[in-house]
Order: sequence, then C-alpha cells, then structure tokens
Amino acid sequence: MKKTIIRFSTMLILLAVGFTSVMAQPGHRHHRQGYRSDGFSRGIHDVHAVANTAMLGYSIASLDDYTGIRVGYNAASLRASDFSDDISSDFQSGACIGVVFGWYLGKTPVIIEPGLYYSFKGGKLEGFERDLNIRTRLKTNMHMFEIPLVFKYEVQYHNAGVCLHPFFGGFLSFGIGGKTKALEGGYSDSWDTFSDGEGQLGRTDAGLRMGCGLGVDHFFLEFAYDCGLVNLASDQYNYFGYSNYDSAVRSNTISFSLGFNF
Repeated sequence: MKKTIIRFSTMLILLAVGFTSVMAQPGHRHHRQGYRSDGFSRGIHDVHAVANTAMLGYSIASLDDYTGIRVGYNAASLRASDFSDDISSDFQSGACIGVVFGWYLGKTPVIIEPGLYYSFKGGKLEGFERDLNIRTRLKTNMHMFEIPLVFKYEVQYHNAGVCLHPFFGGFLSFGIGGKTKALEGGYSDSWDTFSDGEGQLGRTDAGLRMGCGLGVDHFFLEFAYDCGLVNLASDQYNYFGYSNYDSAVRSNTISFSLGFNF
C-alpha cells in the first residue's frame, strides 16, 4: 500500500509539472530560418522547452510568502482490514476549516506549507457478524484537530495570475469529540467515539497527504487525499471479529476546499 501511494503521488507531481509547463508556453510558433519542420526536430525542441520551463520555474514564481484561509468539504471513510467478517465501508460528509502558512524555500518554486485545521472524519462500516449471527451497522463521527505539513511545487502560467500546486506530505490529528451509533439486529445504541468501550477508537491519527491546488490571483481551489496509517481500533474494539494482532481500522479522507491567500 505504501509503495502504491508513493508511486501515485510521484506520478501526479510529474504529470502536473509537465502538463502545466507545456500549457505555459506561448501559443504561437514561427519557423526560424534553418529550423527543420520534421517531427524529430520539433519533438527535440518541445522536450527542451518543457525541461527549461520546469527547471527554471522559479523565474516566474511570485516568491511571496503567504497566509491563507481554507473552508471545504470532507468525504470521510474508515478502512477496515484483516477482519474475520466481511465488511463494507461508506463515506460520511463533513466540513473542514483552517489556516495555512506558505514559505518559499529560497529562490525556488518549492513551498513548505504547515496548517491548523478543524476536520470532520469518520465513516460507516457494515458487516454480518457470524459469531452473533446478526448484521451490524456502525456510523462513526470524529471531530479532529489537525496539523498538516506538505511540500508544494509551484508552476505558474505566463502573465496569467494562475498557478498549479501539486503537493505531498503528511498530517497529524487529535480527536476532540464525536459520536458512534450502532444498529445491531434491530437494536440501536450510541456512545462517544473516543470513550472507553468495545467500539472505542483512538484519538491520535497520522498519515500521508497528497493532492493538487489551483490558484487564481489570491483565490485558491484545492483537492487533497489523506491516507491514515495509524490503527485507530483500541484493544477493547469488539466488532466484526476484530483481532488485536492482525486487524486494523484506519482513516481515509477526500477533501475539496476553497481559500484566500493574504
């Protein structure tokens, strides 16, 4: 799983840089004297132009440190693995809101961006528990205080005030509240997500964050995916044939946010 995530994020960054570099080139093209118009020469010329634009992107970057606000939507789910019962997972919708701080690393297009967020996470799990011979549905809400830290690469369109920010990094979050509701064989129950009990989840989560942002002047649109790496299930977790040695419950979150940079 970790190798797949790393390969995906690397591919995303390379494709974004290459695509935006090509789009950033002037739309007109004139044949200079002595320039060969055959496909091979044209291809060499294009590759050289893309490489120069990508490597010298800092020459068109704003290089202005910034503070930004972000407000958006989370589609959150829980990823259950290695349970003895078959489990299906579904998303829950919630909000995310926070502030970010962007600092350019010298005169380069690389940005380090930490942030402080409130983020809704959680998800729905459903499965048939063979030991009890009943179908169980769990709906978990997790209200998290989150600290993301990502590295961004900025590519700007020439003289257009538009930039693309592919990014990769991680996050650390801490649960500040939440409710879990259970429906088992016609009976329902609820409890605090982070309280002691058989449905308890741990408060602390951490994992990888990747995505891409689009900036237009001071306005910003961003897509991000958080992949939790911490097993949130406590030793007292007792659903779907959970095993303390093999099973795990981890977070997944897809977010879309709008923002403004100062």
